[in-house]
Amino acid sequence: MLSSMFEFKNSVVRRFGPILGYAILVVGGLAVLSVLWFLFKSLIKLAIALAIGAILVFGAIRLYEIICSKKTG
Repeated sequence: MLSSMFEFKNSVVRRFGPILGYAILVVGGLAVLSVLWFLFKSLIKLAIALAIGAILVFGAIRLYEIICSKKTG
């Protein structure tokens, strides 16, 4: 894995030269980190929304059970 990363870095540096090659690698790395951070934040928001939804559904079911038990009793 590490050797393939070094091969990729070396191929970019050989193709575009040292200055532009390293600049492309830095900008690409920052773009990847930005996308990963966005996906992580989206995953956290989705987990929070699902937890709130589950709590609301569970509460509604319990409330329905309480109301139905009072009508029959």
